[in-house]
Amino acid sequence: MAPEKKEKKEKKEKKEKKEKEVKEVKEAKPKKRIVVRKRKYGRLYVRGVFQGYKRGLRNQHESTALVKIEGCKNIRDADFYVGKRCAYVYRCKRKTTTPFGTKANIRVNWGKVIRPHGNSGTVRCRFARNMPSIAMGRKVRVMLYPSRI
Repeated sequence: MAPEKKEKKEKKEKKEKKEKEVKEVKEAKPKKRIVVRKRKYGRLYVRGVFQGYKRGLRNQHESTALVKIEGCKNIRDADFYVGKRCAYVYRCKRKTTTPFGTKANIRVNWGKVIRPHGNSGTVRCRFARNMPSIAMGRKVRVMLYPSRI
């Protein structure tokens, strides 16, 4: 009986040694921190503001909207945006079906930059539906496509 007890004791001691080694190894390793980064997607458009309609002293032409583009300071900068698509995104009361099959209360009025207006970087845009007067001072997206480069 004495040799069997010795064997059991030895096995137990070996097991305890292994457990201690494993614990020491685990403690020695630095813990890895998992960092979840939020993706920032780039904008494919430049911000602009709908300023009003093309007009003379007495008459205004609602079919042509004037848009001031952010970062566009002169006529050369404005020439870059000629031909680009622009969009007026707005919310409405009633939901309508979207191309994805769902219903949403967001609508878009698409247009195109026609030509520069003056020397200050403002551009003239023609939209599919004339811009509503309530949109004056609100944001318009000027897309960076189609490209002419």
